Amino acid sequence: MSTKQTFEHPAPVEQRDLPSLKEVIEVDPSAGPKPLTIQEYKARTAAREQPPKKKRGGRRIKLLSARRLNIELLKTATNEEDRQRYKERLAAINQQLRGAK
Repeated sequence: MSTKQTFEHPAPVEQRDLPSLKEVIEVDPSAGPKPLTIQEYKARTAAREQPPKKKRGGRRIKLLSARRLNIELLKTATNEEDRQRYKERLAAINQQLRGAK
């Protein structure tokens, strides 16, 4: 038999949280954030400097959005009078769309 003592439970192990970014950089400075290359810097600043795209405001686009809204209203109409009014307006918008370019 061995003279070594065996324990039912192993000795407790010290548990630590994951190291913070500051601790990692103190241990290994090359593990920190990398400096941007010139190309990366130019790409980021160029994307920031571009003006936002302009929304279309033409007559055709306005008619298309009005048509979409009218179709939704037609689907949700509760009485026949409203349905008839939306159908007439939809026909008028479709007619204007055929003429608008």
